[in-house]
Amino acid sequence: MTQMPKLSARLTAIAEMVTPGSRICDVGCDHALTLIYLVLSGRARSALAMDVAEGPLYSAEGNLAAFDCWEDVELRLSDGLAAFREGEADSLIISGMGGLLMVSILSAFPEKTASFRELILGPQREFRRLREKLRELGLAIREERMIEEEGKFYPLLRVSPGGLSGACTAEEPPLPQRIRDEYGPCLLAARDPALRRYLLRQQRIYEEVRARLDEGTLRSGQESGAAAARREEVQRELSDIGLALGYCGGALRED
Repeated sequence: MTQMPKLSARLTAIAEMVTPGSRICDVGCDHALTLIYLVLSGRARSALAMDVAEGPLYSAEGNLAAFDCWEDVELRLSDGLAAFREGEADSLIISGMGGLLMVSILSAFPEKTASFRELILGPQREFRRLREKLRELGLAIREERMIEEEGKFYPLLRVSPGGLSGACTAEEPPLPQRIRDEYGPCLLAARDPALRRYLLRQQRIYEEVRARLDEGTLRSGQESGAAAARREEVQRELSDIGLALGYCGGALRED
C-alpha cells in the first residue's frame, strides 16, 4: 500500500476542494505535502510546487524523495506566479498567507490568474479585502468552507474566472456587502456551524475590547479621541457580527 502523507484538517480540506484530474500549481508550496497527497491519491495528474524562497523548496525536495514523487511534482523557484507559464496547470492553490499577499500575487499577473479553471485559496487574515479584490478581478466564489483547527478558524475558498459579481453559486444572504465579504457569502448562505462558532468567538473578543475601553475611560475620567474612534469601530464590528449571527440563526452567546 502506498504511503500517504498525514495532512492537517485544513490541508485535507484544501485537497478535497480540488477538482479530480486537475494539474495543480501551488504558490507558496512550503513542504509540498498537499501536492504529494493529491498526486498519490490520484486526485491530481501532475503538480508544480513553487515558492519564493529556497528553504521551503529544499524541504519539499526531501519530501518528494521520501514519497517517491519525483516524476509527478516539479519544484520551481518563483515570486508568486512569475515563473508560471499559462497552460501548465488547471488549478491554483495559495494558502497559509494573508489575504493582502494573495491579492498582490493574483493582481501581479491577471492574465495568468484568469488562465486557471479554479483557484483554491486559504487566507489566514484580511478576509474582507481578499473577497473584495476577487470581485474586482472577475473571480466568482463557487464554494467556501470554514475549518476549525487547534483553536483557530480558516476560511477556504474555491473560485473561478468569469464571475462578474464574485458571488457564490448559492443564493446570497440579504446582508450588507461588507458583511458578506468579511464572513463569506457561501458560508453565510449555508449557515455554516463553524462560521457560527467563529462569529461567537469574534463577538467575545470585541466585547472584551469594549470592556477594556470602558475601564480606561472610567479610570481617566475622560475618553481620548483615539479611544472614541476605536470604540466606534468596535461597535460597528459587533453590530455586523450580530447581523451575521441573526441570519445564521445562532444565539448571541455561546451555549
